[in-house]
Amino acid sequence: MMRRFVVYSLSLTLLFPTVQLVVGQTGPAQAAAEEAVRRQELTILLRRTLKDAQSDQSKGDWGSAAKLYEEAWSLVQRIGDAGIEKEKKDTIAGFTTVYLALAKKSYSRAQYEQAKNQLNRVLRVDPKNEEGLKMMAAVDKKLKELEGRLPSRDAQSFLPEAEKAKIESATLTQDGKLLYEMGKLDEAEARLKEAAKLNPDNACAFYYLRLVEEARYAQEARKREIS
Repeated sequence: MMRRFVVYSLSLTLLFPTVQLVVGQTGPAQAAAEEAVRRQELTILLRRTLKDAQSDQSKGDWGSAAKLYEEAWSLVQRIGDAGIEKEKKDTIAGFTTVYLALAKKSYSRAQYEQAKNQLNRVLRVDPKNEEGLKMMAAVDKKLKELEGRLPSRDAQSFLPEAEKAKIESATLTQDGKLLYEMGKLDEAEARLKEAAKLNPDNACAFYYLRLVEEARYAQEARKREIS
């Protein structure tokens, strides 16, 4: 993206002679000239962004293409319709194609809420898009069928945090196992207790905690025998 920014910046420098023509003008004429320069700058940026979006789309890089088409659509709205009819048409075509592809992928994975969000983007840009409207109807039907059978969005927001806790618990369990095998029982116990706290369903952590307790009991028994 840095390379693209540099290209955009270099392209805009070509407009400096035009900017100089504005100097010296006053009132409505100056305002009109400044607006013309602004539109030229944004149009150059739009064409560059659109070209990059189409390139990523052709490579199947849907995520990057979607982001670039979002930027292109924002530029289209800032510029207005006059003089960029082709660019606007190409932006809408690419934008809807990419988001429809993403929505289909989400739908195939039963990620219906995500598919709905992606289709909302399609219909925001092209409200009469037939394929988008048909897919939205199918998604709404699925969501209706699943009402009461899916966790709420608030509950689902905890999923990444819960998954992170499970991974951290598993890592601590492996640390505890290694420390136990090295005979470092205190350190092993500390790691394993932390693992069990993060994930109470971590049976492996409790298993090694029992082994640590047994090893410590055996050590104490040997000490008593010696004394």
